Amino acid sequence: MKLSDLATDPAAEAEGVPVEILPGLVVTVRSTATPAYRNAQARLLRPLARLVGAGMPIPAEKQDEIAARLLAEEIVAGWQGLADEAGRPIPFSREAAAEIFLDPAHRRFRDLVFEAANTAETFRRRFVADVAKN
Repeated sequence: MKLSDLATDPAAEAEGVPVEILPGLVVTVRSTATPAYRNAQARLLRPLARLVGAGMPIPAEKQDEIAARLLAEEIVAGWQGLADEAGRPIPFSREAAAEIFLDPAHRRFRDLVFEAANTAETFRRRFVADVAKN
């Protein structure tokens, strides 16, 4: 295997790539490998440094909150095909994303989006080139 076959596209990681999360639901995701994501993660974890330093676990609720905020602030760049209960499209905004991802009822959606953002394959140069062709 060529090393270039494993290469990711840094621009796509930073700008985002549309990924069909479920049939009909496309979310444009940025990578969790970007400096912006890692800096935001460090900022959100900073208030918990004493807890972690004392060897105590971060409460699950706080972990969920941090994950939701990171998704809304740094990972999701847009979506298509997401609708409310009446079938009306939900326009993308960071505020709407935060509200959805903070709701425990939408944990599966949050987890699917995070998985796409955390998968190197999403940002491999070959995959990004194929997405651009379509």
